[in-house]
Amino acid sequence: MLKTEETMPYSNITKEDLEAKLKQQKREREASEKCPACGARRFRENSMRRFEDEIGRFLHENRFVKMDSCILCVEKHVARAMVYHEELMTAKDSGASDGTASVSVMKNHLKILGHLGCAIEESEDFTELNDLLIQTERNYRYEGLGPDWEKIKESLTREACRIKKEKNICS
Repeated sequence: MLKTEETMPYSNITKEDLEAKLKQQKREREASEKCPACGARRFRENSMRRFEDEIGRFLHENRFVKMDSCILCVEKHVARAMVYHEELMTAKDSGASDGTASVSVMKNHLKILGHLGCAIEESEDFTELNDLLIQTERNYRYEGLGPDWEKIKESLTREACRIKKEKNICS
């Protein structure tokens, strides 16, 4: 038989305190899953990780499971890719060929591709910018062409200003 008391028999926490604590933990978890700058929801792809069958992989790989786009996150990933690219370009003739450099060429290539990939995912709602980033990533990955950072920065600035105007943030 269950006891219906105000306090749990094994502790001195009341049922109301326990429910309040659970609600607080839920609010904190939900808040941590949002981008602090724009409130876009994150970690939706985590719900797909448990479905490792063919249908789940197909949906994820073809971007049927979509995250909210965030221009600030796109800027962050593009900026990091730019830093790694600059680091890679300045590492030439500094010991990279004989293994004495502090910059790992392969790791930097992977980090650039990773950040460009994240920027592509974050920019899905911004069609022109998304297409530019996809083309940049493909050119870098398959053709070895360096990204046109100025063109990307111009597109980012246009999108950011458009969003700010829509939200009446700037004049």
